[in-house]
Amino acid sequence: MTGEISYFRKRFLGGFNREDVIDYIEKLAQERNKLQEEKDKAEHRLLMLTSELETLRVEIEQARKSEFDDRENKVAAIIAALNTFSELETTLGSLSKDIFNVSERAREEFQKARDDIAELPAILEQADKRFAQLLTVFEYDEHDEQAVTDSANLSESDSSYTRDTDSYEFDTNSME
Repeated sequence: MTGEISYFRKRFLGGFNREDVIDYIEKLAQERNKLQEEKDKAEHRLLMLTSELETLRVEIEQARKSEFDDRENKVAAIIAALNTFSELETTLGSLSKDIFNVSERAREEFQKARDDIAELPAILEQADKRFAQLLTVFEYDEHDEQAVTDSANLSESDSSYTRDTDSYEFDTNSME
């Protein structure tokens, strides 16, 4: 995710937008796959360089063992092999650092994703509580409507019974 800060949209009844969470996890998976590919390429390059290094070591040994008629050619071949060997060691060290850096970035991203996912149960529990509160309010409203209907039926049959239905107030701010 390379330093991006994402925010999940809230759902109406609490919690986060499922699509946002899924998109976030998919982005993490894509980033992980990309980092894995980079790591695989670096490891492949490391194997190639290690093989080439071993070949050069063999060549150096053969050059040392073989007899050259011309000493200058022998010295030049050894110097070239040593230069190549030195370059390969430098490249190998750089690739090792790159592999380590890619691994560290992947580890950090996965830890961040793990932390984000660990928070989801608490968020879902909070959404469940909110849903239960809303359900209780809706059930209470249905019960109150039935009482008003019963009251209207009673007042038709008994004009002495009245009920004040306008006195019911519900504070929605207390539910948040």
